[in-house]
Amino acid sequence: MPSPTRRLVLACLSNQQRTDRGMVCNKNDRTMDSRASAFCSWLFTTAGYSDITLQGMTEPDALAVLAAHLDFKAHTTLNPQTSDPIQAKTLNNHLQAASAYLRLVTSLPVSIMSSSSSSNPCLTSFFADILRLRAKWAVPHPKRLPHTHAMFQALAALVKEQMATSKSAHLDLLHTVFDWIRLGVFTGSRSGE
Repeated sequence: MPSPTRRLVLACLSNQQRTDRGMVCNKNDRTMDSRASAFCSWLFTTAGYSDITLQGMTEPDALAVLAAHLDFKAHTTLNPQTSDPIQAKTLNNHLQAASAYLRLVTSLPVSIMSSSSSSNPCLTSFFADILRLRAKWAVPHPKRLPHTHAMFQALAALVKEQMATSKSAHLDLLHTVFDWIRLGVFTGSRSGE
């Protein structure tokens, strides 16, 4: 590149870096940088890469490493506010940051998007499947335990014993609970269990 062109390009880059992009864009840049730094840390500690071995990485290796990182994030990272697993959109942002890091460091054309000629580029099927599974996942609802026949027999025996000893036992809490459960199971909301 001729030196006048190089000076123009450097001046353009300098102006771009100094331009105030707004608070939201700056926050997004910091988030992207922190996610890329987290990927770099994972790559060198957990995945066992070094500066030397990273230069020998091929594009299929890079895609496999990205998939392993995405799977690792999907199974180990929690949302700091809710302590729930992170959602698909956040995982996608981690994937975008990691792939940008690998493109920058290895100079490989690490493409996580499908090569279809569609105007809406989408993730390759492997990455999309991981994110789709995370999007469908939800915290399971607590199980409703069924009432067993032995439980009803024991409760009926207790109520019968109390009724024999006291005339006001039908006003007791145990008797009320027994009636409520018995009616609920056989005629009401829990009849399907």
